[in-house]
Amino acid sequence: FHKYLEPQILSFALNKIETLSREQGPFEVRIGSAELLYFPPGLRAEQVVLRPKKKWAQSLSDIQIQSIKANLEIFSLLTGRLKVSLVDIDTPQVQVSLQNDDSPSNFKIPEELNWAQYLTLLQDVPLEQLRVRNLNLKLLERKSKAVLTLYPTELQILQLRDLFQIKLSIPNAVASWDQKERFKTELQFVAVATPQSIRIQKLSIQNSALDFQLSGELKAQNSSKKNNRAQVLWSSSGYLDQLRDTLSLLMPDHEFPPFSGTLKAEGTWSPEIKNLLNADFN
Repeated sequence: FHKYLEPQILSFALNKIETLSREQGPFEVRIGSAELLYFPPGLRAEQVVLRPKKKWAQSLSDIQIQSIKANLEIFSLLTGRLKVSLVDIDTPQVQVSLQNDDSPSNFKIPEELNWAQYLTLLQDVPLEQLRVRNLNLKLLERKSKAVLTLYPTELQILQLRDLFQIKLSIPNAVASWDQKERFKTELQFVAVATPQSIRIQKLSIQNSALDFQLSGELKAQNSSKKNNRAQVLWSSSGYLDQLRDTLSLLMPDHEFPPFSGTLKAEGTWSPEIKNLLNADFN
């Protein structure tokens, strides 16, 4: 099997993937090498390149991935269904160029937040867990030449029946302009969504000037309760001497008086579901 059938299976699968990617979808896929996995069954591919096509190529560079591993769920295979239990992506590199008109300034939250319908749609995706390690993501704003680098970013997505969990860890988010490193921060985010609620277990933003923590729950829209609200707790600590230095970097044409100390605050946030962006913090 290893000598005769395995190379033929791999060759057929890789040719099929590359051919379909050229004819369909936003990316053309190139795979350097691959091997079959036997326990659990699956496939590992290395030196993978996703080349954006058409309008995607205007803002997105080639995505280079060191390795991708996909494991198939054995029980599903025995029952004649295809389900991927895990996709593990290692060291992808992505660069995105942003135009001024890419800003989400016109984004509006819909009157009714019904995320249960999206959870239902996700059930059709035959993937249970996605894990991305060592993602190197670079966002480039063309006009100002400002760069936001996120590395190494860790992303985990778990999808079970009526449950969707996302974990995002960015230990180094570095903003640069004038070809100099200017601002560094750390972001941690964990959230779980069910048809009944979205629970933010952790949103943490930390840098030399700020320590911000937020957690809470957003419940599904209920027709019997017109003013359904989110319940969110937040706390922050601002380090005034570092804050002054940060403001001076962000606004070099302004002068700020010297100040020092620590400013701490905490409170709650209970906005109406359909008016999240205009709600006040307490």
